[in-house]
Amino acid sequence: MNNSPTVNTKNILPVINIVAITDAEIIAGIHENNLLAWDHLYNKYAGIMFAAILRLTDDNIIAENILKRSILLLTGNKKIFMATSILSVTLLHHVHSTATNYLVQKRIALKKTDITDEEFPVIKCLLYQPHSGATAALKFGIPQKELRQKLRAEFCEIRIRQLQINV
Repeated sequence: MNNSPTVNTKNILPVINIVAITDAEIIAGIHENNLLAWDHLYNKYAGIMFAAILRLTDDNIIAENILKRSILLLTGNKKIFMATSILSVTLLHHVHSTATNYLVQKRIALKKTDITDEEFPVIKCLLYQPHSGATAALKFGIPQKELRQKLRAEFCEIRIRQLQINV
């Protein structure tokens, strides 16, 4: 007779791997259909992708549906990960076009944007003009790493504003 206790594994959450990996490692993992790479992609970029969607709609439920749709559309589109641009820029272009198409298809009016060139210059540059990350970094006269930091900061500001509106 075995007296060892049994463990209910249904309620045990998986251990989250918080090791930072590079975009190149994420892309390589995605090409191999590595689930951990998809987790890293989501954990690293879902926030700025969601903020980009919230620029187009005030409805959080619609925004969540668009984010899910955007991620699902990535699974069969390895060509998107061939881009020579910064991964965040590629994902922003993808999510912006996915969101716009979804909203137009569903006949949902796009939210008027209050983003100005002065307040959010990196977002304006990358979403509304066809720039690669390298070209945009040259335009701003900064390294690509600093461009990514500025981009994240601008999207964080948008998310904070959205949270303040919803409170």
